[in-house]
Amino acid sequence: MKFIVFIVYTLILSGCIELRHFPVGVPGEVKQWEKDHKYSYHIFNSCSESSNNNLTNEEVILLKDHNIPYGRIKSIIEKRAPYVANCMYEKGYRFNPELGWCSYSDNKNTYICKNASKYE
Repeated sequence: MKFIVFIVYTLILSGCIELRHFPVGVPGEVKQWEKDHKYSYHIFNSCSESSNNNLTNEEVILLKDHNIPYGRIKSIIEKRAPYVANCMYEKGYRFNPELGWCSYSDNKNTYICKNASKYE
C-alpha cells in the first residue's frame, strides 16, 4: 500500500497526473477550443452536426446509437474530426490545449493532437 501511495504521489509531483483530474477525468475537446478565453458547447455541437454531412447514413446512425462500443465508432469519429476542427477554426476558435492534454492516452493519436499547430 505504501508503494502505491508513493507512486501516485510521485506522479502528482512530476506533473504527469493533475490532482483535479482524479474525480472528474480529463476535460473534453470542446474546452480546448478557445475564442477570447472562452469555449462554446453550442458552437462545437453545431460544427459536429454539420460534419455529419460528410458521413454516410449508416455512420450517422452508428454515432447516434449510444449502445455501440467506442472501438467500433472510433474510425467514424476520426473521419469527421478534420471537418469539426476546420469548422471551429473558421468560426474564430483556436485549439489551445491545456498542458499535457494531448499526452493523455485517449488523446495522443487523435487528429487534433497530431495537427494541433495548424489550428493554433
